[in-house]
Amino acid sequence: MTPREYVEQQSREGTLAFILLLAHGREFVGRTRSSTVRSAARWKDRVKPKWQRCFSNAGEFCLAHADAEYWEGFWDCGLDTKSLHHAWVVLDGHVIDFTAEDMDRRIARKLAGVTPLPPADNTYFGVHVPTTFIRRRVEQTRMWESVSELYLLSLPSDKSIPSTPADTLAADMARSQVALELRGSEELRQHQEQVQREQDEVKSAERRTKIAELKERRAVLQAELEQLRKERQDG
Repeated sequence: MTPREYVEQQSREGTLAFILLLAHGREFVGRTRSSTVRSAARWKDRVKPKWQRCFSNAGEFCLAHADAEYWEGFWDCGLDTKSLHHAWVVLDGHVIDFTAEDMDRRIARKLAGVTPLPPADNTYFGVHVPTTFIRRRVEQTRMWESVSELYLLSLPSDKSIPSTPADTLAADMARSQVALELRGSEELRQHQEQVQREQDEVKSAERRTKIAELKERRAVLQAELEQLRKERQDG
């Protein structure tokens, strides 16, 4: 079963996330080795992306390369009976999968007799998530995780798909939850900024008070010094 067929099967069962993924997703066949793309090869040598870190592998590369696209969905590499939830990079229309390459390396070294599909036969089905959305999400959560469902649910209603009343209700509820979450994050940020401003104002007021006290003390000392000088002259 290809990733697209798997998504179609799940969408027929009425799962909202799969319905949206099917409507907005795209299929890819084959992947390009990162060693054939200079920017990808240099990044891989420096970062050394690891298996089971697909979200960070793809996301970090895309945040560092403006011409790269982050895609998330499902992947068939021939090692499982069902497609795997996965993230990958698309660069100039070609899939680059750092996670799959590390998997190939590990299998070749440790698992004799296990043969995944060759890169040309790997299949993908997923959705492009804008880098701006990923960056904002990572800044909010401080972690790398799946973001495709949250992104699809956050799309305006006019970009959504026709659905049954039950699905519409579920979608509206999901969008409301997303809106609350995003609004909550914004309110938290504003609250933190307000707290910081208040703390800065308190510190500034404390500094002004301290400066005023020092000036007053200096004036007293100067007056005492003048008095001593006058007494010495009189004596």
